[in-house]
Amino acid sequence: CQNDHSLQNQYRHALDLFLILEQSFGTDKIIRFMHFFSQGLDTSQAFKASFGQSIAVFSKRLED
Repeated sequence: CQNDHSLQNQYRHALDLFLILEQSFGTDKIIRFMHFFSQGLDTSQAFKASFGQSIAVFSKRLED
């Protein structure tokens, strides 16, 4: 039961992040990210290729 709750929280956070990225960069760049990710790049490589910045830089911008 606790594992199910944890998984639900992860999905909820993933959806929140997806919506933030879509609002920040637009749907086309989200699709581009998914394309790069499906081509075998890891998450940070696909993020940098799609959005032109590192995950750390984007996270810092969210905090400011």
